[in-house]
Amino acid sequence: MINIQVLGMSNKGIYLCRIESEGYFIFSLESGSIDLGDVLSHSHWTDREGLILNVINVNHDVPVRICLENWSMSLNAAKDALKRIGKPSKVFFL
Repeated sequence: MINIQVLGMSNKGIYLCRIESEGYFIFSLESGSIDLGDVLSHSHWTDREGLILNVINVNHDVPVRICLENWSMSLNAAKDALKRIGKPSKVFFL
């Protein structure tokens, strides 16, 4: 399993994470609950099984369903996407 930490989020339910070998990616929450700083776990963080992934929120030991929005991004591109998708009024970073 590969664990990643939620590094940013908007008040519109869009999240930013980083995978060391892939760069930054943006995802939306389909079901469940995720907070800034939570650790998510999955066997892979790619779209090879589709854009919707069932992952585990390790902090709360519960399953959550996410949708990959964009991946393999630089930090600046990921921050821009987080600020743009859904036109949030607030964005938070660790």
